[in-house]
Amino acid sequence: MYTTMLMLFAACGSGNTSGLDWLIEPMDLGSYAKGTGYTFDSPQSTWFAGEHALPELRWTVPPSNIPIYLWEDVLSGENVWDAGSCPYVTLEGNKTTWSANCRSQEGYDWSGSVSVTETNDTYRAELWEFDIEVSSDREGRIFEQVRMEGTVHYVTGDNNPLARHAQANIKIEAPGYWEGAFDDALDAAWTDLKMTGTWESQLKNDQEFWQIDAAVDLGSAGGFTAFTEQLWVETDCAGEPRGEALLAGTNEARLSFEGAATCNGCAQLWLDGERAPNACQD
Repeated sequence: MYTTMLMLFAACGSGNTSGLDWLIEPMDLGSYAKGTGYTFDSPQSTWFAGEHALPELRWTVPPSNIPIYLWEDVLSGENVWDAGSCPYVTLEGNKTTWSANCRSQEGYDWSGSVSVTETNDTYRAELWEFDIEVSSDREGRIFEQVRMEGTVHYVTGDNNPLARHAQANIKIEAPGYWEGAFDDALDAAWTDLKMTGTWESQLKNDQEFWQIDAAVDLGSAGGFTAFTEQLWVETDCAGEPRGEALLAGTNEARLSFEGAATCNGCAQLWLDGERAPNACQD
């Protein structure tokens, strides 16, 4: 199994999606992430990278949804924007656009735009386009700056067999966003975070699994590619899927998750083919 996945992984990686059976054909969204330079030098660094490529570790949704989270849960808050005016919203058919070149009453400077185009043909889909920057110089601000550019395509399936499909080409600059959480690694990574790839989950015998082909750049730490054919969602074990994933930067890491069989928040780890201590949640 490992040899087969490794051969496919070498051919795939950052957007060449041969070898995977996609139910939604990936679009050409460009490629911000280079997927090179990251060194897997410890179980901790490997798990941290995995969190930014694999769902079910830190986030249940694919990491490609980070910009949607920043928009809906952070920038759209009443203490950041003036709803309807800064930014102002326009509706044109099934497309909603928020545009801004203003300063909100809460002391945040806005420029650029965000749009979402919703369709409901075979499946319900959202095409998000980001070109937005929000910053603040006031005391007590929630963040110093958030800058997002790129595209996210998110599809909600009918579980027969498509469950979820996400494709992204996005770059995020959020210096200082994680300072209050005292997480230096996250703060450094999100200062210049880039993701390019496809995440899709399908149902087989009423169980959901992910297939992933992506590249991620984690700021000055560098980038890596991520590939998996079947990473199963374990409903009885939050934070630990089941299956294998291959990551490659300056070296290679293989993560083997046991899911509900152990449910210990860890994965068996191989670095360049050599068994290493398990990689685990902090």
